[in-house]
This record gives sequence, C-alpha cells and structure tokens, in this order.
Amino acid sequence: MDVSSKSPLKWKSLKDFLDAHTISQTNPAGQQLTMTEFSKFSKRKFHIKPEDEDEFQRLYMKDVIKPKKDHHLIQRQFIENGQDGVLLVDVDFRFHADQTSRYYTLAHISELIHMYLEAIQDLCEMDEDIHFQVIIMEKPAPRVEIKNEQTVVKDGIHMIINLEFAREHQLWLQRSVVSAMKKKWEHFPITNTNGFEDVLDDSICSGKNGWLLPYSKKQDDVCCYEMTQFHDVHFDLDENKWIVNQMLTEENKDSLMSQHYRLLFPRYKQRPSLLIKDSMLPEIQKFKQQYEKRHATTNEESVPKQMEIVALTYPMILSIQKKEDLDACVSLFLETIPMKDYELQEVRELVLSLPDTYYGPGSYNKWIQVGFALHNMNAQLLIVWIEMSAKSSVFVYSQIHEICDTWKKMAYKKENNRTSRSLVYWAKQENPEEYEKIQSRSLKHAIDLTVESTALKENSKKGSGCTDCDLAHVLHVAFRGQFVSAGIKDNIWYGFENHRWVKSDSGTSLRKAISSVIKPLYFERGMEVWQTALKFEPDTEEHKKIMVRATKYMDIAQRLGSSSDKDKIMKEAKELFYDPTFLQKLDQNKYLFCCANGVIDFENKIFRKGNPEDYISISSPLVYTEIDEVQDKEMLGQIEHYLRTLFPIKEVYEYVLEHLASLLIGDTTLNQCLHYYTGIGKNGKSALVNFIRIILGDYANELDASFYTSERQKRGVSSPELYALIGKRFAFTNEITEDEKMNEGPMKQLTSGTDPISCRPLFGQLVQFIPQVNAVICANHYLKVQSRDHGTWRRIRVLKFVSYFTNNPVNNDPDKPYQFPLIDRLDEKFKIWAPFMLAWMVKIAFRTGGIVTMCKTVKEESEKYQKKQDYLMEFVREHLVNVATGDLPKNLLVKEFNDWYRSSYSSKTNKSKEIEEYMEKLYGECVSLRDKSSGKGWKGVMLKKIAELNGKSFGEEGADEDSETDSETVYHKNKTADNLNSL
Repeated sequence: MDVSSKSPLKWKSLKDFLDAHTISQTNPAGQQLTMTEFSKFSKRKFHIKPEDEDEFQRLYMKDVIKPKKDHHLIQRQFIENGQDGVLLVDVDFRFHADQTSRYYTLAHISELIHMYLEAIQDLCEMDEDIHFQVIIMEKPAPRVEIKNEQTVVKDGIHMIINLEFAREHQLWLQRSVVSAMKKKWEHFPITNTNGFEDVLDDSICSGKNGWLLPYSKKQDDVCCYEMTQFHDVHFDLDENKWIVNQMLTEENKDSLMSQHYRLLFPRYKQRPSLLIKDSMLPEIQKFKQQYEKRHATTNEESVPKQMEIVALTYPMILSIQKKEDLDACVSLFLETIPMKDYELQEVRELVLSLPDTYYGPGSYNKWIQVGFALHNMNAQLLIVWIEMSAKSSVFVYSQIHEICDTWKKMAYKKENNRTSRSLVYWAKQENPEEYEKIQSRSLKHAIDLTVESTALKENSKKGSGCTDCDLAHVLHVAFRGQFVSAGIKDNIWYGFENHRWVKSDSGTSLRKAISSVIKPLYFERGMEVWQTALKFEPDTEEHKKIMVRATKYMDIAQRLGSSSDKDKIMKEAKELFYDPTFLQKLDQNKYLFCCANGVIDFENKIFRKGNPEDYISISSPLVYTEIDEVQDKEMLGQIEHYLRTLFPIKEVYEYVLEHLASLLIGDTTLNQCLHYYTGIGKNGKSALVNFIRIILGDYANELDASFYTSERQKRGVSSPELYALIGKRFAFTNEITEDEKMNEGPMKQLTSGTDPISCRPLFGQLVQFIPQVNAVICANHYLKVQSRDHGTWRRIRVLKFVSYFTNNPVNNDPDKPYQFPLIDRLDEKFKIWAPFMLAWMVKIAFRTGGIVTMCKTVKEESEKYQKKQDYLMEFVREHLVNVATGDLPKNLLVKEFNDWYRSSYSSKTNKSKEIEEYMEKLYGECVSLRDKSSGKGWKGVMLKKIAELNGKSFGEEGADEDSETDSETVYHKNKTADNLNSL
C-alpha cells in the first residue's frame, strides 16, 4: 500500500501547523479534541479537521520521522467516537527489579502476531485478496522505574494491525488474546496487578486512551518507540493458514517508512477491513451488551449483590496499612465465623498451607486461580487472599487497593470455575503432611458437632443425638473432592480414582465408607471421651456429662452400621455432594489425555497427576513413560519396522506418524478431516485399527456406518451411539455397503470441531456436545458423495494401504509392488508395543501440536476419489456424445439431467444451474441452434440415446463418422476432451 502524496504543502513547518490548530483553554467553539501534546514545557490540545489530516501527517514525516527528532504527541482514536478504527495493540509488561534485561524474544512477538491473527480468523470471513500490514514498534531496552520506594521494570510492544474494526470487535479480539496469553505465556514472571488483563489493558482498544505517534514519547520517558518489524499479511484459503512475510531490513527501513509512514497514524482512514462472520454477530452483540453494562457505572453499587464484600469488613480491609492491621482483620474474620460455616476456617488453613509458588514473585497465574476459588465460595474470603498475598517477600500494603479491585472484577469472569475442590487438590499435592493435619482437624470438628444437640445438653441418654443430615455432613467433610453426585433423581454418582472420575453404581463405594471409615472414627472418638471420663470420680456431675457424650458417640457408631440408616444418610448426602454442572464439564478438555498413571497435558506439554477438576472419566489402560531413546531402542525399532512395511512410501509413513499422534488430541479444528483407510486384501488396515484401539483404550469407539449414510435423527429420539462419542478421540467405521451414499451434513458436524451434536442416551435427557473424535472409515470402496462443495472435499483424506502381506512375498510384481511376509503373533506384539507407541505418539504430538501436514500422495488419492464422485462428469460421460452435426437444446439437457439425477441420487434438488455452468466449461456458451424452434443450446454434441435413434455412428471418442471431420470439429472434439480431463 503506497501512502505517499505529492501535492504541495500549505504550511512551512509542523510547528506552524500545530500553532494554527491549537484549541484554546476555554474552547468557546466546542471543537473536538483530536490530539494532545505532553511535554515538560508544553501541554496543548489540538483540533485537526479530516481535510487537514493529510497535511499534518506529511509535516510530521518531514520534521520528526525523517530527521528522527523527538516529539510528544498523542493522537485520539476514531473508535473513541463510535467510528471504525485501526487495530492498535499496546503490550505493557511489568517485572521485578532483577529482570533488567529484555525477557520477551522475537519468538514471543511472532506468537503475539499469530494470537491476534487466529482471533481475527475466528471473528471474520477470510478474504485472500486482502493484504494488510502488521507493524511492530519497540523501545531499545526495558525501563527501570522507582515509585513509592518500589522498583519496577517496565517493557512493552506497540503493534499496529492495519485493519479497521469497530470498538466492540476490537474489545472482543483483546479478550480472546488475553485468554491465549494466559495459556501460552503462563511462565512469564510478570508483576502486573491483574496479570495479562493489565498487559493488554482495554483502554486502547476501547478508544479511551490515545496513541503515541512515532518518535513521540511521554514527558518522563527517555526514549521512544521505533519500528522494528514490518510484515505483509494475507490469508491463503487453499492452505487454510496465514501467510506472514517480514519486509523490513536495515537497508530498506528508511524507504519503507517513507512509503508507509501514514499507517502509523491512528486517524489515517484508507485501510482495508474484513466482514464479520454472520455466526459471530449474536456473540458480539451479547459481548457488547455485557461490556456496556459493566462500564455503565463505576460505583460500588455496580457489583452484584451476591458478590459484595460485607459492609463491616470492606472499609477495614481498605484501611489496612501494616501487619498489625491485617492481623486484626483476620482475627475478626475468624471470631465471626458461625459454627455451621467452619468450612471457611478450613479453607483459610488450606490456602495458608500452599507454598510460595502460589504467592511469591512470578506466581501470578497460580495466585489469581486461588483468588477465583475463594471468590467463588464466599465473598468474605477476600481477607484470606490478602493474608496469603502478604506472605510474599515483595508484598507491600499499598497493593491492597489493587487486590480489592481485582476481587470485585471477578464477579464478571464467569468462565472461571475454580472451587473448594481446587484448594483441596492443591494443598494435597503441594503439602500433603499439612493437608492431612487440616483434614483430621476438620473431620474431628464435624464429628464433635453431631453430638452438640439439645438432648446432649440435657444429659439425655435417649435418641441418637443427631440427624441424618448431620451425618451426611460428616461424610461430606471426609470425602468431598473424592465423590460427586451428578444426578439426584437418577442417583448418579462418580468417584475419583486413578486420576479420573469413575461412575459409581448408586454411590455404593461411598455408602460402604459410612460403615468402613466413618463408623470406626466415631468409635475411636467415643473411646477417647470415655478415657477422659475415667479421670473423674464416677458419681460426679462432670463424669456423668462426659459419659453421656461418650455414649452418644457409640450410639452413632451403631447407627452407621445399620442398612436403613445408611440409606437415609446417602439420601441426604446427594444434596451435599451434588454438582449440577458436573456432567456438562465431564470430558470436555480437548487437550488432556488420561493414562493409568496420570494425565498428559498437551496444552502445557507436560505429564502430571490427575486433578479432580480436569473432569476426565475416560482413560487409556496403558502406563505412560517418556521415551528413553537408548533403553527403548529395540522396541521402537520393531514398531518403526512394522509401520514402514505398512507404509513403504516415505512421505506417507511420516504423514501417518503425525496422524496417529493427532488422535491423542481432541481439538478437531486443527485438521477437520475424515480419513479413509482403504486398500484391497491383506493390506494391514484392520490390524492398524486394532493397534490404535489397544493404545487408546476407552478413547476409541466404533461408529456405525449409518451415521454417515442415514438422515439425521429427529430431535429427542434416543441415540446412544452418538452419546457414546462424548469425549472420545477415535471413531472408526468398518466395512461399508457398496454404493451407499454419504449424507455430508453429519460428516461435517462430526469433523468441524465447533458444531455441537445433540443426542440422548437411553432413558436420559437430551444433551449437546462438541465432538472430539478423529473419524476414520475402513473400507475397500467409497461412499458416493453428491456434494461438490469445497467444505466437503477438503475434509476427506484418503490413506491408501498399498502393502500386501503374504507367506510368499515376491519382488517386481507390477500389480502388487510392495509385498512383505506376514508377521507372526501380531496381536501379542501389539500389546507389548502399545506403551512404547503411546510414548512415541506423545512425543510427536508435543512437537506438532496435533496438526497433520498434508502430503502429496494422500492429496492425490483424495483428489482421485473426488473425481470419481463428480456426478456432472458422470452424466456427461454416460449420456452425451460428440457429433459434429448434432445440436443439444438447453431445455432438453436440463430436463434429461434432472430426471437422471433424481433417479440416481433419490433427490428432488434442482441442479439446472450446475449442469449449465458445467456445459459452458466443456462446450462454451449457449448459442442459437440450427433448428430455431429449439432455442439456444450447444453445437457438436447430442444426447447419446437420440444419436442412436437417428442412426448416427460414433466411435470411442464420440466422433461423427457419417460426416466430414473438418478442422473446426477436430478442434472442438479435442477441446472438449481436454476440458473433461482437466475437470
């Protein structure tokens, strides 16, 4: 984009221009502020009319950019006043004093660019004809700032993406990128109070703040931002990816700046834009309404009532200035906890047991997660979060106001679902010894609470001393985080074991624990109290009171062995253990894969213990161990040999490795494809599927061919075969019936990675889920595909098994060139190889991220399939013939084709336009025919059946042997043949 201009300048200098456009202090004309100046010696406001903007930019180029002189101008944005404006990104990092060197790298800048491009791809329709620029501006080095006796290192990036967006679209993109930063840059040791929310503050993308012009700086800055990268960007629809080309070099920097300097001004208007996807409009509208509602007022009343901090404690928290103040607030918090809310005290103990990786320098991501967990439980737990934060070596009490602001903003971050279950898990993992002590104290407190009843106070020996609900509470304290009630009406229970949630029939395991775990605890506690009673004389009042208590413990222990009492306790426990969203969250994380010994996290590329809040119920039966190249060399060699014989073509072998690795990840948007495993006789495809099933275990699922060939089921009809796909990673379909037709809709839905599927299990409720399965059809022949659209065919990938396994392989067989000896006891070897193959797949998936790169051979086989399924070509080859003297009226062709199509494909769809366009590619545009009554049509071609009736003789190529073959006919025949071949 050349933005240079050659018209003469009206003003001699930038100074003269600014003097003439300065707004007076009183601004009697009410002129709109478009720019401000902030220097130590001059603070002015300017109004520059749209027609004068070009002049200003050229003067600024001449007097500031070209001579590289400093200035102090901040230009306001169009989006401030509701207009579309350029996408500006201000990245602001803050670090501790010891991080004086630049932390981010060129790779991080590249990641930042692609985070925005991916968000733009989600929001907008892609147009490969639109090229735009991405400009990166940086300061030479980080800046050290000392404020309030605190040293902070600041660093940042200015990025200009040369596309116009409305304010709500810019804010949506910013929110999307912040989410991506939290995942990809979790390791960043930033100290920004609100983490990445502050790194990408919305004051720029909302238009509230202006933009520093090139070579302009704030009055206290020692240096300004300079252009360090200049990228030309466009989207390749064929490759379905962004193409980003760095254009800037040291040699061309000045010329690039001279040519494109106007792109650096936010009020430059000649910029491209992209259309917003229709599917995104409802989400954007909802986002806009939420944003406007959230920013409609800034007073305390805007915080939802259920999230308000209680009036008595909030002012006290804000007034904390030293340790003694904090201790006083904590004491008040503990003193006012009702006995029934003892859990709040336990939560505090769990939080304070966490190590400094949760509150020390560089701990923001864990620190904020603890805050969310506390906030989601009870608003009064703010003081606990502050108490934990104060344990940090870099904590200062002036930060409390910022912590309180962060706490209040959490009311609007509904995407975070951290709960007390998270705190229990973190404490148990990080400090197991202290966790056991806390758990023991909590359980003892809950048990003692059950005997604090009126009957006991009256020294009564009658009654059990507590209710079924009281005992259910004890059960909950003992096993929360380990069991969940997922359906009260249907009595659905899950227990957490071996790193995942396992369905427990009617909560049988928990019911058993009432008598095997809780009952002995009551008996032991009763014996402890009885031992205490023995220290007093038998006839004393104190002895009698203590003995009554001891008896109550024993009575309750007796109840806990009663079948009917256990049933009553379990009935009450349903409510305490109930999580209404549990089933909705189960097996929804596409990047987690559970094994017998832990969980593989493909997002963070780590292997770890399972967490209850992973919400996983599916698992591979294999034990995962990272590959040892030396120790595992022999096994890996055997597997590699097997796969190389199965796929003797090198590029296909490498493709298959990536394909197998991708099966571990449930994000099908990465590839969006349906694989065909095809090949005739003894080619090993069924064996490979069995190998995959052994590796994946419960993650593999068979899918009936009717899913692809039948019409979609009516809403509400039970569909257990679809329900079984929830959370699965591999759906294979075995041999299909020849000549069956594919229904493209369900296939697209299965492979999209974004479209929800509705289904209902037997006797269950209707649910929706996003499929995570990588779909495979194993067949010796193909389904018929009627669709000719790109959306269908880009999804289909054909993996042809070309090997032939036999007891007597031969060389140089032209029909079967890849022959190999049969492998003995292959199923037994699969079981031995499976753990090693899993480790190999994980290693590859960590490298590729689950993306499978298309190879030439697979692409060619897929295109062959597509050409065979072209119904237009099929009709032309079967029903038309080239005859030099022949005519084919358009209306006759359309009728013949539609009749044939309805008969062949059982469809009433009118395809008239498609056959007309196809004929024009083969025979050119419609022309007037020899017989004027026939209207327009095509010359040199006839319906084969009419040609036969008229006694026309034609050869294999369709030539009219009764007529002279003149040069025009030969040319036309050859052109048609070429066109058919090209199609």
